[in-house]
Amino acid sequence: MFNKAMFKFQFKTLTPLLAALLFGAQVLVINPVSAQTPTEAGTVAFQSGDYALALKEWTAMAEKGDHNAQFNLGILLMSDKAGPKNEKAAMEWFTKAANGGNARAQFNLGEAYRLGVGVDKDMNQAVEWYKKSAEQGLPIAQLTLGVMAENGEGLPKDYAQAAKWYQLASDHQLGQANSRLARMHALGLGTEVNMRLAGIYATYAARQNFAPAQTYLATLHMTGEGVAKDDKQALYWLVTAAKQGNARAFAWLGKIYRDGIGVPADLLRSYIYYSIANRIDTEQDLQGSAGRDTLVLAIRMKPEEIQQATQLANDWKPGSYPPKFDASLMKQDDKPVTVKETAQTKEKEAAKEKPAEKPKAPVKK
Repeated sequence: MFNKAMFKFQFKTLTPLLAALLFGAQVLVINPVSAQTPTEAGTVAFQSGDYALALKEWTAMAEKGDHNAQFNLGILLMSDKAGPKNEKAAMEWFTKAANGGNARAQFNLGEAYRLGVGVDKDMNQAVEWYKKSAEQGLPIAQLTLGVMAENGEGLPKDYAQAAKWYQLASDHQLGQANSRLARMHALGLGTEVNMRLAGIYATYAARQNFAPAQTYLATLHMTGEGVAKDDKQALYWLVTAAKQGNARAFAWLGKIYRDGIGVPADLLRSYIYYSIANRIDTEQDLQGSAGRDTLVLAIRMKPEEIQQATQLANDWKPGSYPPKFDASLMKQDDKPVTVKETAQTKEKEAAKEKPAEKPKAPVKK
């Protein structure tokens, strides 16, 4: 039976997305085949760790009105790589770049006004800049507007508008957007509950390597809701998500090896996976349940088994298979989604449903 708790992975309020762009050093590279242009010289210097030279090159170009250099300079000033962090100056350069049409600078300004970074908080200004960025096609801005509309944060609560923005971001292969659309169809937010469409969007999000959606899709394969019941597919997606460090995926692995769901029961492996889930659940998404499960298992295990399992759990690192997992059990359902797979492809699948249940695809101007 479908459980709404399966969607606890979805962020319910806006997360500080600003850090993803401002502190992720996502410098805009111009003319990568030619390092002779001043803007690219700054980028090469930045990527090689010569931040003083990057500051010099980008400042010179930014002062001449190069909007890409202005954006890059804003990113550099948001860090302390080339001197003390200067959020106010960074926002001034982002503003110049944003006024010149730089979509990422517009998004950063939206985040700055929402969070009060380098400027006073102003939700109206935040929404204005998000919309300018989203209308230029920046997926993260489209996703952000969708979350705001869904939650009524900075915008009137409007599921139709949320679906519109999620669909636009989905067209750009953004896994979080597809995951959000899956959630709306599964919970009946602004539409009838439709687990088949939830399964379609969850599959897209999973193939786009969004770990929370991979975990959710696994639970659908375990129950057969919206997708084929397939324990091997469930195991595949749980392991794929677990390799990325998804605590909920490890908790589910602990459960299936404890209860023998599609695999032989194995208390040692179950203890390992619950232990890892408990250790990496830094945001307390599982509310301590994985830790409690290890205590229950410990009653049924020998001390030496607990010691071995604890050591293997502590040694595990993200990017590697779960300890003692047999990789031969992995089976992928299909090739990864590609950029050629657009909203039109999804609409053909969704057309099998009644018209009122189709995902709403907005008309792009």
